Amino acid sequence: MQDSHLFFNEIAYRWDEKSTKTIVNRLQNIFDVYLAEISGQVLDTGCGTGILIPILEKYKEISRIIELDIAKNMVRNAKDKQGYFKNTGFINGDAVHIPLMDNSIDTVIAYAVYPHIHDPQKALEEFYRILKPGGRLAILHLMGHKELNDMHRDAHEVFARHYLPPVEIVANIIRQKGFNPDISIEQKNLYLIKAVK
Repeated sequence: MQDSHLFFNEIAYRWDEKSTKTIVNRLQNIFDVYLAEISGQVLDTGCGTGILIPILEKYKEISRIIELDIAKNMVRNAKDKQGYFKNTGFINGDAVHIPLMDNSIDTVIAYAVYPHIHDPQKALEEFYRILKPGGRLAILHLMGHKELNDMHRDAHEVFARHYLPPVEIVANIIRQKGFNPDISIEQKNLYLIKAVK
């Protein structure tokens, strides 16, 4: 975990080089098709430098966006870059110990973060705890598990240990944690699980 924390802090200032207009457009399309009903308070877990903020801000039913990342420099960059958006808060924290109250969040989004969480089962328990009854969880990647794991293996030694299981395995774990998965999609260019508490 410490290696990951240090790595993400070190690359925070270069992270936006990966956020191309094509990626933002793909994310917008995925949200419009699969996640357009999100509303209320939204937690963006593993927010990085805030790539989702401009997308989430377009949905009028969202009352507050909370950005959470374990890397202090990621949170600082997100705030510097996106802090002008109204009703957006920033927390330097860990997904396995989320500093939010029980039943306080309407939607948890885990975009491009699940394999980087050092204890994903504990994080799922935390997501369940903070979500209101009927709240939604979305785990999203812009590629399938094989493509992502190959990319991680080739990218950096820290990432080589970060493994994303197939979507049906994660959906089953989510089910065991009390969620009801209503969408489970895995393709070469999309990995999405949407579940309800």
